[in-house]
Amino acid sequence: MDKNRLLKIMDDFGKKKVIVIGDFCLDEYIYTDMNMISAEAPVPRVIINSKKYIPGAAGNVACGVKALGANVYAVGIIGNDDNGKKLVDEFKKRNVNIDGLKLFPNRNTVTYSRIVSGGGKVPKQHVLRFDAINKEKVNEEMTQDMLNFVKINISEIDAIILADYDEAGGTGIVTDKLITDLSKICKENKKVLVGDSRENFHKYVNFTIVKPNEIEASKASGINILSEIDFLNAGNKLLKNLNVDSVFLTAGEKGIFVFEKNKDMKNVPTCAKKIVDVCGAGDTVTCVSLLSKLSGASYEEAAQIASYAAAVTVSKEGTVSVTKEEIKGMLNE
Repeated sequence: MDKNRLLKIMDDFGKKKVIVIGDFCLDEYIYTDMNMISAEAPVPRVIINSKKYIPGAAGNVACGVKALGANVYAVGIIGNDDNGKKLVDEFKKRNVNIDGLKLFPNRNTVTYSRIVSGGGKVPKQHVLRFDAINKEKVNEEMTQDMLNFVKINISEIDAIILADYDEAGGTGIVTDKLITDLSKICKENKKVLVGDSRENFHKYVNFTIVKPNEIEASKASGINILSEIDFLNAGNKLLKNLNVDSVFLTAGEKGIFVFEKNKDMKNVPTCAKKIVDVCGAGDTVTCVSLLSKLSGASYEEAAQIASYAAAVTVSKEGTVSVTKEEIKGMLNE
Protein backbone atom coordinates (compact mmCIF):
# COMPACT_ATOMS: atom_id res chain seq x y z
CA MET A 1 0.00 0.00 0.00
CA ASP A 2 1.35 3.41 -1.05
CA LYS A 3 0.14 5.83 1.65
CA ASN A 4 1.30 8.89 -0.31
CA ARG A 5 -0.83 7.81 -3.26
CA LEU A 6 -3.87 7.28 -1.04
CA LEU A 7 -3.39 10.75 0.45
CA LYS A 8 -3.12 12.28 -3.03
CA ILE A 9 -6.32 10.56 -4.18
CA MET A 10 -8.25 12.27 -1.40
CA ASP A 11 -7.12 15.70 -2.59
CA ASP A 12 -9.56 15.43 -5.51
CA PHE A 13 -12.68 14.75 -3.40
CA GLY A 14 -13.64 18.43 -3.45
CA LYS A 15 -14.03 18.43 -7.24
CA LYS A 16 -16.79 15.81 -7.27
CA LYS A 17 -20.58 16.18 -7.37
CA VAL A 18 -22.86 13.40 -6.16
CA ILE A 19 -26.61 12.86 -5.98
CA VAL A 20 -27.83 10.83 -3.00
CA ILE A 21 -31.33 9.53 -3.60
CA GLY A 22 -33.10 7.38 -1.05
CA ASP A 23 -34.84 7.17 2.30
CA PHE A 24 -34.09 10.30 4.32
CA CYS A 25 -34.94 10.22 7.99
CA LEU A 26 -34.39 12.27 11.12
CA ASP A 27 -32.42 10.78 14.00
CA GLU A 28 -33.53 12.30 17.31
CA TYR A 29 -31.54 11.83 20.52
CA ILE A 30 -33.25 12.86 23.77
CA TYR A 31 -30.70 13.08 26.59
CA THR A 32 -32.13 12.60 30.04
CA ASP A 33 -31.46 11.95 33.72
CA MET A 34 -33.30 9.00 35.22
CA ASN A 35 -33.29 8.60 38.99
CA MET A 36 -36.95 8.34 39.97
CA ILE A 37 -39.97 6.12 39.49
CA SER A 38 -43.17 7.70 38.21
CA ALA A 39 -45.90 8.30 40.80
CA GLU A 40 -48.47 7.29 38.16
CA ALA A 41 -47.14 3.84 37.22
CA PRO A 42 -44.17 1.56 38.00
CA VAL A 43 -42.03 3.01 35.20
CA PRO A 44 -38.89 5.17 35.20
CA ARG A 45 -39.32 8.94 35.19
CA VAL A 46 -36.79 10.83 33.09
CA ILE A 47 -35.90 14.52 33.07
CA ILE A 48 -35.02 15.87 29.62
CA ASN A 49 -31.72 17.75 29.50
CA SER A 50 -31.25 18.27 25.78
CA LYS A 51 -32.18 17.06 22.32
CA LYS A 52 -29.99 16.49 19.27
CA TYR A 53 -31.11 16.06 15.65
CA ILE A 54 -29.05 14.41 12.92
CA PRO A 55 -29.95 13.46 9.32
CA GLY A 56 -30.16 9.67 9.27
CA ALA A 57 -30.25 6.81 6.76
CA ALA A 58 -29.75 8.35 3.29
CA GLY A 59 -29.29 11.65 5.13
CA ASN A 60 -26.19 10.26 6.83
CA VAL A 61 -24.82 9.27 3.41
CA ALA A 62 -25.45 12.77 2.01
CA CYS A 63 -23.82 14.42 5.02
CA GLY A 64 -20.94 11.97 4.75
CA VAL A 65 -20.25 12.96 1.14
CA LYS A 66 -20.43 16.65 2.04
CA ALA A 67 -18.13 16.28 5.06
CA LEU A 68 -15.49 14.82 2.74
CA GLY A 69 -15.50 18.04 0.72
CA ALA A 70 -17.61 17.01 -2.27
CA ASN A 71 -20.80 18.69 -3.46
CA VAL A 72 -23.95 16.70 -2.76
CA TYR A 73 -27.62 16.85 -3.73
CA ALA A 74 -30.20 15.18 -1.47
CA VAL A 75 -33.05 13.82 -3.60
CA GLY A 76 -36.05 12.22 -1.94
CA ILE A 77 -39.49 12.48 -0.37
CA ILE A 78 -40.18 13.49 3.24
CA GLY A 79 -43.25 14.74 5.08
CA ASN A 80 -44.43 18.33 5.24
CA ASP A 81 -44.41 18.12 9.03
CA ASP A 82 -42.45 19.42 12.01
CA ASN A 83 -39.82 16.69 11.74
CA GLY A 84 -39.46 17.36 8.02
CA LYS A 85 -38.72 21.01 8.77
CA LYS A 86 -36.16 19.95 11.41
CA LEU A 87 -34.48 17.67 8.88
CA VAL A 88 -34.33 20.47 6.32
CA ASP A 89 -32.76 22.77 8.93
CA GLU A 90 -30.10 20.15 9.73
CA PHE A 91 -29.24 19.81 6.04
CA LYS A 92 -28.93 23.57 5.71
CA LYS A 93 -26.52 23.67 8.67
CA ARG A 94 -24.34 21.14 6.82
CA ASN A 95 -24.57 22.89 3.42
CA VAL A 96 -26.29 19.94 1.73
CA ASN A 97 -28.19 20.95 -1.43
CA ILE A 98 -31.89 20.14 -0.86
CA ASP A 99 -33.38 21.36 -4.14
CA GLY A 100 -34.38 17.76 -4.89
CA LEU A 101 -35.85 17.03 -1.46
CA LYS A 102 -39.63 17.42 -1.65
CA LEU A 103 -42.05 17.73 1.26
CA PHE A 104 -45.39 15.98 0.69
CA PRO A 105 -48.33 16.55 3.08
CA ASN A 106 -49.49 12.90 2.95
CA ARG A 107 -46.11 11.50 4.07
CA ASN A 108 -44.50 11.29 7.48
CA THR A 109 -40.87 12.24 7.86
CA VAL A 110 -39.46 8.96 9.12
CA THR A 111 -38.04 9.71 12.57
CA TYR A 112 -36.08 7.45 14.88
CA SER A 113 -36.17 8.81 18.43
CA ARG A 114 -33.95 7.48 21.21
CA ILE A 115 -34.17 8.27 24.89
CA VAL A 116 -30.64 8.22 26.25
CA SER A 117 -30.12 8.32 29.99
CA GLY A 118 -27.05 8.64 32.18
CA GLY A 119 -24.08 10.89 32.68
CA GLY A 120 -21.56 11.63 35.38
CA LYS A 121 -20.89 8.38 37.19
CA VAL A 122 -23.77 6.62 35.43
CA PRO A 123 -22.94 5.23 31.95
CA LYS A 124 -25.04 6.64 29.11
CA GLN A 125 -27.36 4.08 27.58
CA HIS A 126 -30.38 3.86 25.31
CA VAL A 127 -33.52 3.38 27.39
CA LEU A 128 -36.15 3.40 24.66
CA ARG A 129 -36.51 3.96 20.92
CA PHE A 130 -39.76 5.06 19.29
CA ASP A 131 -40.26 5.63 15.57
CA ALA A 132 -42.52 7.56 13.21
CA ILE A 133 -42.86 5.72 9.88
CA ASN A 134 -45.10 5.58 6.82
CA LYS A 135 -47.79 2.98 6.20
CA GLU A 136 -48.38 3.68 2.52
CA LYS A 137 -46.11 3.34 -0.50
CA VAL A 138 -44.97 6.32 -2.52
CA ASN A 139 -47.10 7.07 -5.57
CA GLU A 140 -46.08 7.43 -9.22
CA GLU A 141 -46.01 11.23 -8.98
CA MET A 142 -43.42 11.11 -6.21
CA THR A 143 -41.21 8.66 -8.10
CA GLN A 144 -41.39 10.68 -11.30
CA ASP A 145 -40.60 13.87 -9.39
CA MET A 146 -37.32 12.38 -8.18
CA LEU A 147 -36.43 11.00 -11.61
CA ASN A 148 -37.11 14.37 -13.25
CA PHE A 149 -34.64 16.05 -10.90
CA VAL A 150 -32.02 13.44 -11.75
CA LYS A 151 -32.57 13.87 -15.51
CA ILE A 152 -32.29 17.66 -15.29
CA ASN A 153 -29.04 17.52 -13.29
CA ILE A 154 -27.38 14.36 -14.64
CA SER A 155 -24.89 16.23 -16.82
CA GLU A 156 -23.64 18.24 -13.83
CA ILE A 157 -22.86 15.33 -11.50
CA ASP A 158 -20.30 12.52 -11.38
CA ALA A 159 -22.23 9.79 -9.61
CA ILE A 160 -25.46 8.72 -7.92
CA ILE A 161 -25.83 6.79 -4.67
CA LEU A 162 -29.12 4.94 -4.24
CA ALA A 163 -29.51 4.55 -0.47
CA ASP A 164 -32.41 2.21 0.28
CA TYR A 165 -33.12 2.05 4.02
CA ASP A 166 -36.73 0.89 3.97
CA GLU A 167 -37.53 -1.16 7.08
CA ALA A 168 -41.30 -0.94 6.92
CA GLY A 169 -42.26 -3.46 4.27
CA GLY A 170 -42.19 -1.50 1.04
CA THR A 171 -43.20 1.98 2.22
CA GLY A 172 -39.80 3.55 1.44
CA ILE A 173 -39.14 5.57 -1.69
CA VAL A 174 -37.15 2.93 -3.61
CA THR A 175 -39.47 1.28 -6.13
CA ASP A 176 -38.72 -1.09 -9.01
CA LYS A 177 -39.26 1.79 -11.45
CA LEU A 178 -36.80 4.01 -9.59
CA ILE A 179 -34.14 1.27 -9.61
CA THR A 180 -34.62 0.44 -13.29
CA ASP A 181 -34.78 4.05 -14.51
CA LEU A 182 -31.74 5.16 -12.49
CA SER A 183 -29.72 2.29 -13.93
CA LYS A 184 -30.77 3.26 -17.45
CA ILE A 185 -30.10 6.99 -16.93
CA CYS A 186 -26.63 6.38 -15.51
CA LYS A 187 -25.71 3.92 -18.25
CA GLU A 188 -26.83 6.31 -21.00
CA ASN A 189 -24.91 9.21 -19.42
CA LYS A 190 -21.86 7.15 -18.35
CA LYS A 191 -22.25 8.01 -14.67
CA VAL A 192 -21.24 5.87 -11.72
CA LEU A 193 -24.19 4.33 -9.86
CA VAL A 194 -23.69 2.93 -6.35
CA GLY A 195 -26.31 0.84 -4.61
CA ASP A 196 -26.84 0.28 -0.90
CA SER A 197 -29.91 -1.55 0.40
CA ARG A 198 -31.37 -3.53 3.27
CA GLU A 199 -33.55 -5.83 1.17
CA ASN A 200 -33.29 -5.06 -2.56
CA PHE A 201 -29.72 -5.87 -3.64
CA HIS A 202 -30.99 -8.67 -5.88
CA LYS A 203 -32.72 -5.97 -7.99
CA TYR A 204 -29.63 -3.77 -8.48
CA VAL A 205 -28.80 -5.01 -11.98
CA ASN A 206 -26.28 -3.06 -14.11
CA PHE A 207 -25.14 -0.79 -11.26
CA THR A 208 -21.48 0.18 -11.09
CA ILE A 209 -20.88 -0.77 -7.44
CA VAL A 210 -23.00 -2.47 -4.79
CA LYS A 211 -22.03 -2.44 -1.12
CA PRO A 212 -23.77 -5.13 0.93
CA ASN A 213 -22.75 -6.11 4.42
CA GLU A 214 -22.42 -9.74 5.43
CA ILE A 215 -26.12 -10.24 6.22
CA GLU A 216 -27.34 -8.39 3.12
CA ALA A 217 -24.97 -10.33 0.85
CA SER A 218 -26.22 -13.59 2.32
CA LYS A 219 -29.85 -12.63 1.61
CA ALA A 220 -29.17 -11.40 -1.92
CA SER A 221 -27.02 -14.37 -2.94
CA GLY A 222 -28.88 -17.11 -1.10
CA ILE A 223 -25.58 -18.29 0.43
CA ASN A 224 -25.24 -18.72 4.19
CA ILE A 225 -21.93 -16.98 4.85
CA LEU A 226 -19.93 -18.85 7.47
CA SER A 227 -16.38 -18.97 6.08
CA GLU A 228 -14.04 -17.16 3.69
CA ILE A 229 -15.04 -19.50 0.87
CA ASP A 230 -18.65 -18.44 1.49
CA PHE A 231 -17.62 -14.78 1.15
CA LEU A 232 -15.90 -15.69 -2.12
CA ASN A 233 -18.92 -17.54 -3.50
CA ALA A 234 -21.45 -14.91 -2.40
CA GLY A 235 -19.46 -11.99 -3.80
CA ASN A 236 -18.81 -13.69 -7.12
CA LYS A 237 -22.46 -14.70 -7.42
CA LEU A 238 -23.59 -11.10 -6.89
CA LEU A 239 -20.94 -9.84 -9.31
CA LYS A 240 -22.22 -12.17 -12.03
CA ASN A 241 -25.97 -12.08 -11.38
CA LEU A 242 -26.16 -8.28 -11.02
CA ASN A 243 -23.66 -7.53 -13.82
CA VAL A 244 -21.94 -4.88 -11.70
CA ASP A 245 -18.35 -3.69 -12.02
CA SER A 246 -17.55 -4.28 -8.36
CA VAL A 247 -18.96 -5.63 -5.10
CA PHE A 248 -17.74 -4.20 -1.80
CA LEU A 249 -18.75 -6.74 0.83
CA THR A 250 -18.23 -5.26 4.29
CA ALA A 251 -17.70 -7.71 7.12
CA GLY A 252 -16.82 -5.82 10.30
CA GLU A 253 -13.66 -7.13 11.93
CA LYS A 254 -13.01 -9.28 8.83
CA GLY A 255 -12.55 -6.13 6.75
CA ILE A 256 -13.83 -5.44 3.23
CA PHE A 257 -13.98 -8.12 0.53
CA VAL A 258 -13.55 -6.52 -2.91
CA PHE A 259 -14.78 -8.25 -6.05
CA GLU A 260 -14.12 -7.09 -9.62
CA LYS A 261 -14.86 -8.61 -13.02
CA ASN A 262 -12.05 -10.91 -14.21
CA LYS A 263 -9.99 -10.40 -11.02
CA ASP A 264 -9.35 -12.37 -7.86
CA MET A 265 -11.11 -11.36 -4.65
CA LYS A 266 -9.16 -8.97 -2.42
CA ASN A 267 -9.59 -8.82 1.34
CA VAL A 268 -8.75 -5.38 2.73
CA PRO A 269 -8.26 -5.74 6.50
CA THR A 270 -9.93 -3.50 9.03
CA CYS A 271 -7.89 -0.61 10.42
CA ALA A 272 -10.03 -0.19 13.53
CA LYS A 273 -8.10 -0.03 16.80
CA LYS A 274 -10.81 1.32 19.08
CA ILE A 275 -14.47 0.40 18.67
CA VAL A 276 -17.02 2.57 20.47
CA ASP A 277 -20.02 2.39 18.12
CA VAL A 278 -20.30 0.66 14.72
CA CYS A 279 -23.33 2.76 13.72
CA GLY A 280 -22.75 4.44 10.34
CA ALA A 281 -19.57 2.56 9.40
CA GLY A 282 -21.22 1.12 6.29
CA ASP A 283 -22.34 4.57 5.16
CA THR A 284 -18.77 5.81 5.57
CA VAL A 285 -17.49 3.01 3.35
CA THR A 286 -20.06 3.93 0.69
CA CYS A 287 -19.11 7.62 0.65
CA VAL A 288 -15.34 7.22 0.82
CA SER A 289 -15.03 4.33 -1.62
CA LEU A 290 -17.13 6.18 -4.22
CA LEU A 291 -15.23 9.46 -3.96
CA SER A 292 -11.93 7.55 -4.04
CA LYS A 293 -12.96 5.69 -7.21
CA LEU A 294 -14.10 8.95 -8.84
CA SER A 295 -10.72 10.45 -7.92
CA GLY A 296 -8.68 7.81 -9.74
CA ALA A 297 -8.32 5.02 -7.19
CA SER A 298 -8.46 1.36 -8.09
CA TYR A 299 -11.21 -0.58 -6.35
CA GLU A 300 -8.69 -2.05 -3.93
CA GLU A 301 -7.25 1.40 -3.16
CA ALA A 302 -10.77 2.74 -2.66
CA ALA A 303 -11.42 -0.03 -0.13
CA GLN A 304 -8.15 0.73 1.66
CA ILE A 305 -9.06 4.39 2.10
CA ALA A 306 -12.59 3.40 3.14
CA SER A 307 -11.18 1.03 5.75
CA TYR A 308 -9.24 3.87 7.38
CA ALA A 309 -12.34 6.08 7.25
CA ALA A 310 -14.50 3.37 8.86
CA ALA A 311 -11.92 3.08 11.65
CA VAL A 312 -12.51 6.76 12.42
CA THR A 313 -16.28 6.26 12.43
CA VAL A 314 -16.33 3.32 14.84
CA SER A 315 -14.07 5.16 17.29
CA LYS A 316 -16.85 7.71 17.91
CA GLU A 317 -20.27 7.53 19.54
CA GLY A 318 -23.44 7.77 17.47
CA THR A 319 -24.02 8.74 13.85
CA VAL A 320 -21.08 10.82 12.66
CA SER A 321 -19.52 12.09 9.43
CA VAL A 322 -15.82 11.68 8.76
CA THR A 323 -13.57 14.37 7.27
CA LYS A 324 -10.58 14.01 4.95
CA GLU A 325 -8.36 15.39 7.69
CA GLU A 326 -9.44 12.63 10.09
CA ILE A 327 -8.76 9.94 7.49
CA LYS A 328 -5.36 11.43 6.71
CA GLY A 329 -4.58 11.50 10.43
CA MET A 330 -5.45 7.79 10.69
CA LEU A 331 -3.33 7.02 7.62
CA ASN A 332 -0.32 8.84 9.11
CA GLU A 333 -0.44 7.07 12.47
